[in-house]
Amino acid sequence: LHKIKNAIKSRYPVAILTGRMDPTPVRNYMYKEHGILLPVVAVSHPKYNHLGATDAEKKANWIKSQINHGFSEIYYYENSDRFARKSAKFSKKR
Repeated sequence: LHKIKNAIKSRYPVAILTGRMDPTPVRNYMYKEHGILLPVVAVSHPKYNHLGATDAEKKANWIKSQINHGFSEIYYYENSDRFARKSAKFSKKR
């Protein structure tokens, strides 16, 4: 949370990627508990099916799409070691 707040203060764009299908609980939690309103991308939602077959692959491909849109510096934090390894593996492949 400290890193998110610092990124926001530095005016870096910040988004949360979640394996959930619905971003609303994460968005509401961040706002109600911490006063932070930011985009939440729920990669399990059907509109992100084009990004891959697994949540890790979808997260990696979403991050790549941001790089392709001109972002040159991305910090990725994952609360699951398993997903962090898988996302890193997919992002290195491409």
